[in-house]
Amino acid sequence: MPQRSLNRDSDAAARRLYKRRKCDKLLLEVRRSWASAETSKALIDYVMAQHDFDYLEDTLQSLDASLIPNGPLPLGSPGSAESIELKNATMALQALQKLGPFFEALINTANPDISPSAVLDAYATTCLENLVNCWPNVARWISYCLMHASLLPDHVALVSVSTDILISLTTNPPGSRTTLNKEVSAMSCTADVLFIILGQIDKTTGHYCKFTKMLNTNGCALMGLLRSQFNDRFGREALSERLVAVSRTTRRAIVASLVDRPAQFISYIPPGARIVGAAKSIDYLFYSTLELVMHLSVWREFVRQDGIAKYTAALTTLSDTAHARNLEDIEFWIAMAGATQKLLIAVIARTANPVERLVQMFKGGLFRCMVRSLQCSMRPGQEFGCILPPPFLLPYLRVRRVFEVLYESGDIDAFTNRRWMPPDMDAMCKVFQGTIDDSIRVFVDRKEVPITMCSNLNHAITSRGAVEVPVDDMKTCRCRTVVYCSLACQTEDWAALHSVECRLSLLTQGQYRRLKSTRNLFQIQRDQLAYIEYVLNHTPPTIPIQHGLRRRPGRDWYEATQCLLLDFSSPATTVPYVEDPGPYPELGPLLQKLDFTGSDNEWQPRIQRLIADRDREAEATTFLIEATFPMEEEGLIFTFAKARYVRDAPPFERIKVVNSVFRLGKKQFLP
Repeated sequence: MPQRSLNRDSDAAARRLYKRRKCDKLLLEVRRSWASAETSKALIDYVMAQHDFDYLEDTLQSLDASLIPNGPLPLGSPGSAESIELKNATMALQALQKLGPFFEALINTANPDISPSAVLDAYATTCLENLVNCWPNVARWISYCLMHASLLPDHVALVSVSTDILISLTTNPPGSRTTLNKEVSAMSCTADVLFIILGQIDKTTGHYCKFTKMLNTNGCALMGLLRSQFNDRFGREALSERLVAVSRTTRRAIVASLVDRPAQFISYIPPGARIVGAAKSIDYLFYSTLELVMHLSVWREFVRQDGIAKYTAALTTLSDTAHARNLEDIEFWIAMAGATQKLLIAVIARTANPVERLVQMFKGGLFRCMVRSLQCSMRPGQEFGCILPPPFLLPYLRVRRVFEVLYESGDIDAFTNRRWMPPDMDAMCKVFQGTIDDSIRVFVDRKEVPITMCSNLNHAITSRGAVEVPVDDMKTCRCRTVVYCSLACQTEDWAALHSVECRLSLLTQGQYRRLKSTRNLFQIQRDQLAYIEYVLNHTPPTIPIQHGLRRRPGRDWYEATQCLLLDFSSPATTVPYVEDPGPYPELGPLLQKLDFTGSDNEWQPRIQRLIADRDREAEATTFLIEATFPMEEEGLIFTFAKARYVRDAPPFERIKVVNSVFRLGKKQFLP
């Protein structure tokens, strides 16, 4: 080979080595300055001026998956010969330490809000394409190193750069997502790396690794990364599918990293702006975790690890701390409002016993946290223009146990004395206030009003009429679906109807046997009848009263019997007011047709008997009612009742329930 050619090759190698050392020096400055704007720009300006992609390509070559050792990560020892596996592992670790800061600097510099440039955008896109092409190999190396390198002195730094690499791949400044970002988010290896990073524990503190470098202002970068994955449908599906597919032991560890992390965010809250970062980090975490646990197996593990109580404690602690400091930061309370709403949605939608969970959460102070966050809960894209107070919470404010916790703790007073609200939010708060006022009247002001609870259809003839029997003296059956005022009424009803109903009820509704034959069960049924009477006697009504038809088997709909429909299990945000209920309450605009299906089957004879009795009575002051209530365990309670208008009774006690039937299950409406 001619001497001139050798000299050219030697010069090219020297220039390449010089550029590599120059890049290493600039990259070191980026790492020392936590990727400041100045050091990031200096690095990117240099590589762009040199039209240099060699530095990135050389770094990625060290991360070829074929070089991954078969066994544990070889750490070596002083004075020992360096093996090939150790050399490959060392080069891979060094390459990862370069990739993280390099792409963090690239993202900071390529942000169009800071330095818009078509040339810079093109360079950044090319670099990302190179990384995406090698991402499966890089992901395998990251997973391998993190799974085996917990004893490394720079373990936390490795976790940090791995997070930076994921951020650069899945997020495009200033937050939008390109096709490349979405492609990487949908990869299963991306989900694997993210879950492994979430489970990394800092050996010096014993806590999960967290990072003060911010993807979004004042929020943990790792939590921001998790949320960005869930903002994309493909990323969300990839995470969900991987979490469901892993072994139970792995799933337990992943859920633990999500459940225990909020306590870490609030373990030390110094004065100043960092409390805003804690709130944002918790909001990002709740947004992602409570979407992830929608799968039944994951939700069960979340509940088993006491995730609801831990998340509630984190929110209330943060809220109390901010309240004690008189913190008025809007960003803080916006994050608190979002996290509170997400937790309430998950609990009501997923738990088998939402009443019990809400009682525990409100005892812990979550309702108080919600009240403090109201002013910052405006969301123009939402149905009601705000996310707090949530409409789906309304039915549970009509449950005695939930109401009593709020009433006794003073949280109802805090809600009543809330600050000024924008019009849309104030309208929703007024609906909540109306429901709270209803519960005060039913559970406090009218607690001495007599309620007829006996299931015996001949109750008014054979027993004490409309005088309420003390709850402690009530009788029931082993199916726990009927109540009686006396042994005489129980014996009479058994012979007439319940001997058949009881057997069928035990067979078809055995899953509800957790409803015990106790004072609590009687109290629930009494509360429901009290609410029915209160709504029918109230002017104007506090929930919509709809017009329904109940058809007997074998009959046409034109022969059906009219009934009133009251739905206490759904949030009613608008009420069709009427002037006077009179002897027969005003009907709402909707018409529903009810047939004997599902949970009604075993109660056909009793409901038909009530309908027949109503049809035989010439007085227009007797009518039928179909009401729906949320149940304390799971599902719904349906109450079919016959009521009578008593002209001589006090003004708010003229409509009285005479007989009632309680059923458990799912109501079906026919077109």
